[in-house]
Amino acid sequence: MSARKTRLFSPMARNFDKDAPLESFYELNLQIFTEDAEMVENQKPEELPIDLTSEAHIAADKTSINYRKFLMQLGMGENYTN
Repeated sequence: MSARKTRLFSPMARNFDKDAPLESFYELNLQIFTEDAEMVENQKPEELPIDLTSEAHIAADKTSINYRKFLMQLGMGENYTN
């Protein structure tokens, strides 16, 4: 939405308890996102380092790694804010 505000859309699906009400499923996911929000909102620096060697990455970071590579191809600087 801006350099300092993001809107997250997260598709959710389940292949278990298909007959159970969805409310508890939504509540669990809201709890997880709420717990993560405090950590994410307090990360410093706020800028995204483009240099992939400045952080340690794991397989789950594949999307972020590809995004940073794309930003490098665009010629972005060492950090990306907007």
